[in-house]
Amino acid sequence: MKAKSIKKQELSSVNNILGVMAVVVVVIAVVSLITTFAKISEINKELNAYATATATGYINLTVNTALAVEFTPTVIYWGPGLINVSGSTNANITTWGNQSRVQGGNWSNATITGLIIKNTGNVNASLNFSMIKNVTDFFGLTSHSSKNYSINISLKESGSCNSSNNLPLNKWLAANASTWRVCNNFGGDGSYNELWVDVHLTIPYDANTTGVVITDTYTATVESPIPS
Repeated sequence: MKAKSIKKQELSSVNNILGVMAVVVVVIAVVSLITTFAKISEINKELNAYATATATGYINLTVNTALAVEFTPTVIYWGPGLINVSGSTNANITTWGNQSRVQGGNWSNATITGLIIKNTGNVNASLNFSMIKNVTDFFGLTSHSSKNYSINISLKESGSCNSSNNLPLNKWLAANASTWRVCNNFGGDGSYNELWVDVHLTIPYDANTTGVVITDTYTATVESPIPS
């Protein structure tokens, strides 16, 4: 009877040990399963993070360089007139910006103004100004020495022209049937892109032939600016 009792106790201990081991195994399995799910969840997150799509859009434009110039108005029109008959041998007519003056003659000066050269492009430019005639070409051969044909180019808007080493601005210069380099940088900005072109004429009494229209043609040319 004693021997049998010992075997029952041993068997009970073995069963207890097996039971504990089974619990441990179950716990390990549960922990392993939780860890596996956690890793799968992280992997899914990573996969989802890399599973993205992108699209790229662009804006593209080019601003072209435009060189352009214009005269406004396009003509200084004095029309017909006479030198005063009270002993005058010449008459003087002059434009000065938006004004004009007549001395010794009866040409109307009510609406006469100088010309405006305007840079209508979108960049600074070098400006050339040319005329076809000099004083002799303009009035023809006369016996009277008191004759004059002069041109004055000046700023209508401050900063419109860098005249360094170019044509002296705001100065009366004798027309000489040539091309003048007015400035290397004629402004392309709308707030400083205009110059005045004024004309002074001393008209001798024997100029040309009575009734002949006396004219000259001016040309303004712009090109890429020359570095200062």
